[in-house]
Amino acid sequence: MQEPKNEWRSPLTGDLVSYAEAERHKHELAGWAPVEHVPAEPVEDVVNHPSHYTQYNGFEVIEITEQLDFLTGNAVKYLLRAGDKDKATEEQDLRKAIWYINRRISNL
Repeated sequence: MQEPKNEWRSPLTGDLVSYAEAERHKHELAGWAPVEHVPAEPVEDVVNHPSHYTQYNGFEVIEITEQLDFLTGNAVKYLLRAGDKDKATEEQDLRKAIWYINRRISNL
């Protein structure tokens, strides 16, 4: 089996160049513009840091709620994220917050 060539003849200059350079020259001759690297959009971490819990100047809702008792923490969670996860469920989130507040009051 023949070893692959390490140098290629440039279609643009006729010089011996690397394969990548020869391909770039071929594309240049064809009038193709080089593709520039475009950084990928950051992907949201929906498990560990979902956006509807991280919109408060870098604080996550859990950092606040874990300092509270369960019922108060859940009420605060639903108040803070109401409508952020899904605008269609904003009222439902607020009603859940009220439910937790009423439950907390009934436990006094």
